[in-house]
Amino acid sequence: MDPNGIVQVIAGVVTPLISLITFFSRRKRLRNEIRENLALVQELDKDEVLKEHSLAAMWLRGKISIDVARLAGFPLGTPKKPVPWGSVATAAIACVGLSYWTYYINRTTFSWYSLIPGVFAFLFAVSVYGMFINREIPPSEEAQQSDEVLEQPSDAGTQNVNGEGTHSSPSFR
Repeated sequence: MDPNGIVQVIAGVVTPLISLITFFSRRKRLRNEIRENLALVQELDKDEVLKEHSLAAMWLRGKISIDVARLAGFPLGTPKKPVPWGSVATAAIACVGLSYWTYYINRTTFSWYSLIPGVFAFLFAVSVYGMFINREIPPSEEAQQSDEVLEQPSDAGTQNVNGEGTHSSPSFR
């Protein structure tokens, strides 16, 4: 056995265990990365050329903002439905079994009836593919309405308690 291989296997087993104990947790690593990136941004701000003529400083600030949002627990991007792993495993096993059956029927020469399990194997493969795409959850109607309310200009100064404007036009109720 190669000593490097043994060390890699031990590191591969011990690292997740240490991570479970939270000695080197993800949150701690993310905090350290944010600290290092903030120090780098401060150094970039000291240099006039890099401060004014480099997109790298803006990209780094954007990365820091995303990392802070991730650390704070804000949802990033559109929410997605989880992958149905049970269905994926069942369809994958059926696809592999039917594919092998198609191969077994055609091992010596082509037989037309091998198309039946072949078609079903193809359909199961398409099913597995379909379980990984288009998992975005559409926003609820309440969220869309609240977004519309936020986008409309506020006329708070011209409305009274009943929601009527203070203008002089007649009210038709």
